[in-house]
Amino acid sequence: MTAQTILLVDDERTIRELGSLILTKAGYEVLTAEDGLDGMMVFERAQDRISLVLTDIQMPKADGLALATAVKNINPDVKIIFMSGYAATEKVAAAVVNWKSSFLQKPFSLEKLKDSVNGVYATAASA
Repeated sequence: MTAQTILLVDDERTIRELGSLILTKAGYEVLTAEDGLDGMMVFERAQDRISLVLTDIQMPKADGLALATAVKNINPDVKIIFMSGYAATEKVAAAVVNWKSSFLQKPFSLEKLKDSVNGVYATAASA
């Protein structure tokens, strides 16, 4: 079975590196990007493989909502998990509901990250 591919987008290098490490150890293939614009470019190159985008909301060049909108316009089936150190805004809450996405409040444990990702795939498998 081929590993699920996740695009992890965050302007904090530590989150990208640790998130990638824990998700790779959990059996996922992980691609990373440092901001929303970079995330869009990575997604366009690997869109046929990426099934989940895990994105920070507040980032330079393009925020997580802009990235998620671009991703959903290309492939509406891609799952999204938004991350933020700030409380979810009404726009984020609406995106979570409309796209059946998830929200992960920072700071989070690496176990919580893994559980959130596993939960997205478990929900998709049972749908």
